[in-house]
Amino acid sequence: MRAARTLTEVKGGYHSGHPWYYLLGNPVLTLKKIRDDAKASSYRGYRADDILAASRKPEPKRSETIGKIHKEIEA
Repeated sequence: MRAARTLTEVKGGYHSGHPWYYLLGNPVLTLKKIRDDAKASSYRGYRADDILAASRKPEPKRSETIGKIHKEIEA
């Protein structure tokens, strides 16, 4: 038997936080359900490790590194 997941998962094997979840025709969730799924998951966000490492640096290196990450994401 497969272990239960914390995020809403329906057809296609994609959870509610993934764009394909909706593309495959799964129901649009309420904002409250999306919030609850996000809180219940262990996902910390895109490039969380890089951002955390940058936050540990002293100024001005911290701001330079965060700025670099921001520009890379925008690109």
